[in-house]
Amino acid sequence: MFFLTLGFLSYSQKYALIDKSFKKPILFTDSVTINQVSSDYFPIRTVDLDSVVANCNYLISELKDLQRVKFKSYKIRAGNTTAQISTVPKAYGDSYDITLQTKTNILIAEYLISSNQGLNKRAVKNLQAFINYIKKDKELVVHDFIAFSPVIFDATVFIKPR
Repeated sequence: MFFLTLGFLSYSQKYALIDKSFKKPILFTDSVTINQVSSDYFPIRTVDLDSVVANCNYLISELKDLQRVKFKSYKIRAGNTTAQISTVPKAYGDSYDITLQTKTNILIAEYLISSNQGLNKRAVKNLQAFINYIKKDKELVVHDFIAFSPVIFDATVFIKPR
């Protein structure tokens, strides 16, 4: 009986391994290896997927509305996955580097989902493709959060000198 109880108490975190090119199906694993990350997979804990998708939807809404922002950079978090948004000022409106970062037990994986080299329309397209790829997987049930606004942290504000 004692061993049976211990079996129920053991908890392993399951990760979804996202193919960065969105061509291969999502893989599921209990642990993430350097080889998997080196093979263009990006890990996200399955329990964090709803929040990651909600954060991406929030970023899409922000990118559609903004031309100039007050923040130079900021982060939003979904469990073990953080989105780092860095603003690059340009003549006709800002553009952004959007990097996802997941911390696992043995490594930190990063994924540049959108570069400031493209227009904001490209960033929106990349984020939407990422969301669609995750929602397409039949093994996952991803809930959409209505009226979601993440907590922004590590914000850097640019103040013009006088």
